[in-house]
Amino acid sequence: MKHFDLRAWRKVLVTGEDAKAWLDDLISAGVSALGEGESLQSLLLTPTGRIRAHFHVAVHDGDVLLVQDPVQPKPIELLLAPYVLSSKVDLTAEGDPSLFAVPHGDELRFAFGRPDGEPADFERWRIKRRIPRFGVDLDEESLPQEAR
Repeated sequence: MKHFDLRAWRKVLVTGEDAKAWLDDLISAGVSALGEGESLQSLLLTPTGRIRAHFHVAVHDGDVLLVQDPVQPKPIELLLAPYVLSSKVDLTAEGDPSLFAVPHGDELRFAFGRPDGEPADFERWRIKRRIPRFGVDLDEESLPQEAR
């Protein structure tokens, strides 16, 4: 099984005492239920239910890692930053270039190390599974129901 090369994807580390509860209140995935090494797809929605961003949420070394396809027009850390306010949360763009993903059904599991696949391997995998790609198949006018 190929490991998808995601070195070009945006990576944001969410740390702090309130990180998981804060994300639970803002995004569609239930972050608090994730265990070490687990991941889920998630959305950040507008107040009217439109998609602002699509990304993966993974627990890595006890912290939360947000992984976003770079084709999306707005980085997830910029979209989430206004909501930090007085929460005990820090958003840090992660510079580790060695991120790769391993397919696990229709989800991805993230790991660090050297990938053995090409970026095109991910594209073939997601098309075969009819997984839409925000910025390619969907935009900010899309509703989650239209996304799958």
